[in-house]
Amino acid sequence: MQSITSIAVLGHYLLKLGKISKDHLASELIREALQELKNVISFDAAWCGLITHNKDQKMVGIHHAETINLPTCFPTEWKSLAIDDEFAQEVDNLSDTVHHFSYPTDFQYEFETKELNQFSRKYQLLHGMSMCIKDTFTGHIFFITLYRHSGSSFTDINMAFFEQIVRHINQAWRYNLQEALELSPNHNMSHAGLVRQDGYILSIGSSLCEIIYAKWPKWEGVYIPNELLFHFDKTPTTIRLGKLSLNVSKKAGNIRIEIINKKKDLTLSPREYRVAYLFSQGHSYKKVAEQLGLSPSTVRTYLQRAYLQLDVSNKVELIKALNA
Repeated sequence: MQSITSIAVLGHYLLKLGKISKDHLASELIREALQELKNVISFDAAWCGLITHNKDQKMVGIHHAETINLPTCFPTEWKSLAIDDEFAQEVDNLSDTVHHFSYPTDFQYEFETKELNQFSRKYQLLHGMSMCIKDTFTGHIFFITLYRHSGSSFTDINMAFFEQIVRHINQAWRYNLQEALELSPNHNMSHAGLVRQDGYILSIGSSLCEIIYAKWPKWEGVYIPNELLFHFDKTPTTIRLGKLSLNVSKKAGNIRIEIINKKKDLTLSPREYRVAYLFSQGHSYKKVAEQLGLSPSTVRTYLQRAYLQLDVSNKVELIKALNA
């Protein structure tokens, strides 16, 4: 009976998540999803976002961060201690697996540094549960961490729920970003970023991060450099950074930044062209598949090839490329 009840609870949450993904933008989705999660797994604080972990240089890069019942300075404080955080390294090394920890009530854990014990005491991080996913969409690590200030530790059923929920939240967030930016189904965001008008990063790809780090080595992430923020009032515009150029434009009330790739091969096979043309005319994958006698997955593959060959990233650019 307990297992049946658990399945019903999880199913109810996933239905709620589906509605959240329809009602909220990608920039709001994760926060709303975590607020709803409190009805399934009790927690007192949380944070989530996109990070990279360079093991060779022993450094952590935080590129997007959201906090719930934690101050905005929390990610920066954690970053200064991340090298010594064994729990964080364990989570990172074993991606796609939920991990949890529990402190003694005096926050004196013998296997952690004095600074980490003080940090956990400061924010009352008595119990924690975390999971990260290698996010192919951005090229970073997508993670969510929950904390409890008191009471019992997270249970096995909490961890089982959390694993499934994190995967679904990541997928819903990714789909919302793709839809907002009118990206192809297999398009990745490694070369692009979506930020608010004030420079706060909603999503950013690993390739774009590398360019920013090359220009501003001390960049801290979370917000784009002020030198880029200066150009927001001039959108649409192009920014030259060394041998590369960045296209800056407005999208759905936010700012889109993307590396401009000037290398194009406009050669499409007849079938790729036909799929791309029908899709550009507003037909769904299913309708294109029916008209051409293909499976929806094959349509996705042909469309992906067309986007790559034409070097376009959304339907408007696809239409222009096909007309050209």
